[in-house]
Amino acid sequence: MGETSLACATSISLGDRDARVLLVSTDPASNLVAAGIFGVVSVLVIADLTQGSGRFNLTIGAISTAVGIGASLSQVIAGSIVHPFGSNAGFLFLAAVASVAFTILYFFMPESRDKQFLNPTP
Repeated sequence: MGETSLACATSISLGDRDARVLLVSTDPASNLVAAGIFGVVSVLVIADLTQGSGRFNLTIGAISTAVGIGASLSQVIAGSIVHPFGSNAGFLFLAAVASVAFTILYFFMPESRDKQFLNPTP
């Protein structure tokens, strides 16, 4: 998330410097594939984590809200970073955000498979 935002912000910044810019994005095609995978996997993980709690719908709503807020904020944040500092700073910022998210998921996301499945007994 954020690649198109950075590309647009960079194009605007270059346009402000009287540079001719043609922005072509293949992002929608890759977003369709990613959205399909994310949509299925996130529902399966949430179903595993909330099984029997009665909070499946609440969790789906919270995750969907967070994704929407993230998509909206990425536009504003990318523009506010790229315009004064350049596109490299924008990409580094998004890489840092992705690294933090990966670290949080790696260390704090519980395994959703049964322990019996992970350690089968013969």
